[in-house]
Amino acid sequence: MFRIKDLDLFRRLTRRFPMLGGFVVIVLLFAFAAGIRFAGDGSDPPAAGEQPAFATSQGSVPGTADTRPTSTTRSVSSTTVAILTREEADPLTDQPVYGGSVTVGVVGTPDSLNPFVIEGNDDAVQAFRSLVWGSAMQLDMQTLEPRPGVVVETPTLGNGGLTINPDGTMTVRYQIRPDAVWEDGVPITFDDFERTYEVATQAADINPTVSSRYASIVSGSVQGDGAMVEFDLERPSLGFVELFDILLPAHQIEVAGFASDWNDRLWLSAGPFRFVRQTGDDVVFAANPAAGITDEQGNPLPFLDGLTVRYFRSDSEAAEAIINGDIDIAGTLQDRRLIEQIDDDPNLAVDVRYGPRWEHLSFQFGDGRFVENPESAIGDVELRREVARRIDRDALAEAALGRYALPVDSMIAFSWPSADTGAWSIYDVAESSEPCCAGATIAFVTSAGNDQRAASAAHLVEQLDEVGVRIEPELEELGRFFDEKVIPGVFELAEWNWTATLGPAGAAADLVDRYATLDPEGNNFSQFAAGDDLSDAEVEFRDLVKGLDAVLSYDDLRERVTRIERILADQVVLIPLFADLNVGASRPSVVGGFVHATPEGGITATAATWWDRR
Repeated sequence: MFRIKDLDLFRRLTRRFPMLGGFVVIVLLFAFAAGIRFAGDGSDPPAAGEQPAFATSQGSVPGTADTRPTSTTRSVSSTTVAILTREEADPLTDQPVYGGSVTVGVVGTPDSLNPFVIEGNDDAVQAFRSLVWGSAMQLDMQTLEPRPGVVVETPTLGNGGLTINPDGTMTVRYQIRPDAVWEDGVPITFDDFERTYEVATQAADINPTVSSRYASIVSGSVQGDGAMVEFDLERPSLGFVELFDILLPAHQIEVAGFASDWNDRLWLSAGPFRFVRQTGDDVVFAANPAAGITDEQGNPLPFLDGLTVRYFRSDSEAAEAIINGDIDIAGTLQDRRLIEQIDDDPNLAVDVRYGPRWEHLSFQFGDGRFVENPESAIGDVELRREVARRIDRDALAEAALGRYALPVDSMIAFSWPSADTGAWSIYDVAESSEPCCAGATIAFVTSAGNDQRAASAAHLVEQLDEVGVRIEPELEELGRFFDEKVIPGVFELAEWNWTATLGPAGAAADLVDRYATLDPEGNNFSQFAAGDDLSDAEVEFRDLVKGLDAVLSYDDLRERVTRIERILADQVVLIPLFADLNVGASRPSVVGGFVHATPEGGITATAATWWDRR
């Protein structure tokens, strides 16, 4: 097949000798055609530095329709911007080149490569999401906004993709892009959606997280033919974007034996890379030309010929590997001191992200607070605001995160970044007025064996003592803390963390689950806005949350979600503190184009646009 340097030569010839015209085109194209590489040949990726061999596409940026052929090869688009050959490229520039292979270190050792089975429920498997998996809808790796995957457009009420039925169910309709194919050139069709649904609901040993999501589909409603797919949800919800997020190729996979047959290997790819083999802790991938992906300039992606994911059992192992040059990228690291060590190495760079796990203080509004403190006064919103004003969240963040300290001003920032209004920033500066609640006592409980939370307890005692509020700290063994304190709501003020559910639908689901629905169906451990004797703010909150997860307009959802968060901040139902670090590290002299994206796609979320500088 032809290579980038061949393409560059062709362009220079035709510019210099225009009279050669069509003769040169025909001769060269016939010569190039002899070398075309098929995506499904099972060969290993070329070694680093070897001249690239790739097939190009007629396609453009993902999301455009009717641009990619349903075949295993790609041909160069007329809009393609010439990429320098490896010989011509200056490794110190940001000009990408084709070819080469890089190694990515991932912390975590999954029991399986299969995310559908029980053993496969490991965050480390997310490293494959952006490499190989096809999906109906997907979250943008940077913004977490939903966008089409293998389908033509996002279903809405306006475009007919969503229909509310008289029985209260909602029909979702997809049209699959005609250019969406598996790595062997077979088109993605309704059969793949149907097989995915059958596996998720019928196969043995399926991950309960997966099967519970698909339980929202009305039995027998998954129908379609060819490029058309439709199914009914039991009730209206934007949660449909979470369904068919990992598609299975029906022509390769059967329901029977799914868990055992596909426990330790991956199925055919619909992404920029294809699975080659697993050897020990290494999972090897090669470029998948059939994906037909291009960058904004029309250049075929990926730039790399190959990529290896290597698993490590700890942050320290991954950090040692990248410092020693054994790997080119490491993620997602969370040990602050190791991250600082990497950051101090002049040959390495870190890309710092936060979340999706975030630490917070939570007040109790139910009667359980009186078990802890019969004289509890935290029903007074001014006392809760006094606590929020007096806590130095910057200091707590610095103690936990060091040079990467960043206090959290929003509880939905990690689910839906563009909906972040910084609601808690109103408490950043302590007011100089006289303390409102001198003499009050607050019982504070958190988990023992956690240095950071013990430091939070000491900080609360010190800061509130200055205004005459007494904090009585209690550190409980982790199991007792949650099982006997948090879940039944027997606390006044407590500290623990949440993990955000990603995307707009995730933000809505978290608000309903954690602040509107009581245990056991939900996790509203603080029991805010529960009961009959409610304040005006609680009544407004309940009205806004009611039916929140059934809102189908993203504009309407954003308006309601941001208003709900402002109420939670104004009433000080909770106080966000800081989020866990989520850091990717790279060797810039080796890897170009590296961007550490959100946890949704793992460390490899932007791998299609990485290139090997060597």
